Amino acid sequence: MVQAIARHTAGAVGMTDLDMVVYVADALEPGRDYAGLDEIRALAGRVPLEELYLATFRHVFLNLVERRKRIHPQSIEIWNYYLARSHDAADERKGRKGTA
Repeated sequence: MVQAIARHTAGAVGMTDLDMVVYVADALEPGRDYAGLDEIRALAGRVPLEELYLATFRHVFLNLVERRKRIHPQSIEIWNYYLARSHDAADERKGRKGTA
């Protein structure tokens, strides 16, 4: 629980399910109202947790870029880690489609 709270604003490589749930819940909570949140909120319950986390992280990350804010180097590492996992998962799904 303490780790999830510590990771809820910046994320981390190797997040647990609880870490991701707290991160996403904080970013998408009803009190937040900024462009693009409705699209991410619509993913909740429709995509796997890690995919929802990556979509949320992407939204937050791009928001920082658009607002010309500093980005912590760890954020780049987190993005690259989860993007690679997402690509690997997609490759695995493609590989299984052709098998019986």
